[in-house]
Amino acid sequence: MKVFITGATGFVGRSLMSRLRAMPVEIVSAGRSTASDIVIDDIIGSTKWQADYFREVNSIIHLAAHVHKMSEPDTSRYFAVNRDGTVNLARAAAKAGVKQFIFMSTIKAMGECTEPNQPFTRHSPCLPTDPYGQSKWEAEQALFKIGEEHGMQIICLRPPLVYGPSVEANFLSLMNLIKRRIPLPLAGINNKRSMVFVGNLIDLILHCLDIRETKGVFLVSDGQAMSTSHLVAEISNAMKLQPRLFSVPSMLWTASQKLPVIGPITARLTTNLQVDIEETTMELGWSPPYSTRQGIYDTVKYFQQT
Repeated sequence: MKVFITGATGFVGRSLMSRLRAMPVEIVSAGRSTASDIVIDDIIGSTKWQADYFREVNSIIHLAAHVHKMSEPDTSRYFAVNRDGTVNLARAAAKAGVKQFIFMSTIKAMGECTEPNQPFTRHSPCLPTDPYGQSKWEAEQALFKIGEEHGMQIICLRPPLVYGPSVEANFLSLMNLIKRRIPLPLAGINNKRSMVFVGNLIDLILHCLDIRETKGVFLVSDGQAMSTSHLVAEISNAMKLQPRLFSVPSMLWTASQKLPVIGPITARLTTNLQVDIEETTMELGWSPPYSTRQGIYDTVKYFQQT
């Protein structure tokens, strides 16, 4: 098997490459890094993909993306990379005869939150609320059209927050706060949020390489959701610390969600975002090999060693 990968130097890409190198597959990576097999300036709608790049390639795993940022005045970059760059790559690969395209989308293609006990399923309406989610959703729609035109198998994966060793952004910030023993006003928050350990996400990607018939959108998570206060407790336990939590009136959380800077952060801490992966496990014959507790333990262990 020969696999073509974009985004190989990113958080998910590094873990994927590590697993692939231990397998009997040939790997071709494309990206800005000089360590890539194919060095390109950018993956956008005008990128020139040569047919030789895809010679004997069985599958494309497209991880490269313009990632979500809390505030970014110019939103055009999301669509130039996440939509136009994806479509351009898929068309070039399809014309070269590649038969499978695995696209790393996002749960944000569906929205930012769910109602209590009403998790997202594959059939939930897509109501993205930011340019990152919108650009990924538009890319999905275009990919399925390309798949129909060229007989290419399209698999779109929609993960929620991905965590694991070397994670950055909000998850890393939370671990730093816990390590520094800073009291957090998160006690009493009984929301439910799904996450996915990078090891589970990589396992599903590799599983998809062996699937040649099934296509479509598949939601992925660890298979369980937990509250923000429970997450803090699990991270604290992995650090062998007692969680330091206190409560604040719920009206303060509600009011803070309307503030321009901290509002989106507050929403992620207090609202629900549940993902139902039953259809993924049934249709693909896959289940997460790691529990959330194991994933958090491995993440914290790496964090403490670096």
